[in-house]
Amino acid sequence: MSRLDRFLVSAGLEDLFPALTQSCQPKSVSNHRDVFLECGAIGLVKGLFRFENMWLEARGFRELVEKRWQNYEIRGNPSFILAKKLKLLKEDLKEWNRNVFGNVKTRKNDILKKVHIIDL
Repeated sequence: MSRLDRFLVSAGLEDLFPALTQSCQPKSVSNHRDVFLECGAIGLVKGLFRFENMWLEARGFRELVEKRWQNYEIRGNPSFILAKKLKLLKEDLKEWNRNVFGNVKTRKNDILKKVHIIDL
């Protein structure tokens, strides 16, 4: 293995990812190897919030956001108020999404199955 076929990492990175490993693939066209840095298993973040662009097209979405944002009564410094309002809005939007769109992933998979059946 050449000196170019290595990673240089800090001790801090090793502290964050104790299972950090490097692996090399066999040489291909180049005279160097593909080198992979693997950090081990990373747990999924539960309840990850994703803003969906389709919401912007939904009737009443912008008005809902404005109304909810104005109705939150939070006291504290500006950064605390912003963080708390965003957290409350996130929960409201998750509930609104379930009521308006349902489970989009399930619906998408169902539609793709139907398209696949039609294509056969």
